[in-house]
Amino acid sequence: MGNLAKGASSLVGSPALVAAMLSFTIAQICKVFTHYHTHGKVDWGRLVGSGGMPSSHTALVVGLTTAIGLKDALDSSIFALCLVFSLVVSVSL
Repeated sequence: MGNLAKGASSLVGSPALVAAMLSFTIAQICKVFTHYHTHGKVDWGRLVGSGGMPSSHTALVVGLTTAIGLKDALDSSIFALCLVFSLVVSVSL
C-alpha cells in the first residue's frame, strides 16, 4: 500500500477528525429542523448551505477541541492551541 493510501486511512481512523466531522454533520442536519421550526417549511438546501444556527463551523472546532482534550489531556499544548482556535472561531461568529 502506498503512502497516500496509508495517510488516507489514518485520517479516517483519527478520533479527533471523526468527532469534528460528526459535529459538523449534526449541526448541518439540525439546520433543516430549525429552519422548519421558524419558517414552517422544509429547506433541504440548509444541509449544504452556510450561515444560520446552529453554527457548523463552531461545532467543527469544538468537536475537534473536545476530542483532543479527551485524548491528549487538558494540560497539553495541542489542546491549548485547539481551545484558542475554538474561541476565535466561536467569538468571531
